[in-house]
Amino acid sequence: MRGAITLIHIESGEVKSSRNMVSDYKPNHQTTYNGTDVIHFDNMMFLLPFGTYVVSQGDYIVLGNVQVTTNNLTETLNRSKSYQVKSVDEVEQKFDVNYKYKVMAQ
Repeated sequence: MRGAITLIHIESGEVKSSRNMVSDYKPNHQTTYNGTDVIHFDNMMFLLPFGTYVVSQGDYIVLGNVQVTTNNLTETLNRSKSYQVKSVDEVEQKFDVNYKYKVMAQ
């Protein structure tokens, strides 16, 4: 899928920056076997384009373009489809790669 997202960078519980961009993303379904328990959970993989911005574990990605501040962060996350960033990997730059980061979020 491809669509608009908002990347929200958080430091010390405050919104330090938010950036609207277009990203490719797709669901990543995982199953974990833990002894006798089977645990299913869904992650989203986002491919973030080149640009000047910061993305770290603990930041948020919201589907769609939103305006967010520290004062409306909780409300925005509750009313929007949002994901918390779990891992960030730089994409190896080969041939015609158009992305800077591969981000896994849950």
